[in-house]
Amino acid sequence: MVAAYRALGGRARRAQEVLDLYDSDPLAAQAVVQAGSAAGQGVALLVNVLDPHALIVGGGLGCVDGPYWQCLVAAARAQIWADAARRTPLLRSSLGPDAAAIGAALRADADPG
Repeated sequence: MVAAYRALGGRARRAQEVLDLYDSDPLAAQAVVQAGSAAGQGVALLVNVLDPHALIVGGGLGCVDGPYWQCLVAAARAQIWADAARRTPLLRSSLGPDAAAIGAALRADADPG
């Protein structure tokens, strides 16, 4: 998202800055929509290939509500092939931005070696 914003001429160092500018800066809004749509394409690919009962999106941006999440969901729903799969629940992780690290730690702890 930051790279997209910078490519459009904006200046930000963190995604949160771009998200905070969404309502006041058209370039930030465009970058948020682009990033959400790109993530939604990836989510759709996972649903199309894996046919999960639900898909949980984690990480820093995976836990963000608002326009980014709305663009992600809309793009995913538009690109999921099967009508029934379009109703697959797309959920934000409740573990926050550390979801992957927590999962890896739990897996490492469970591995007998």
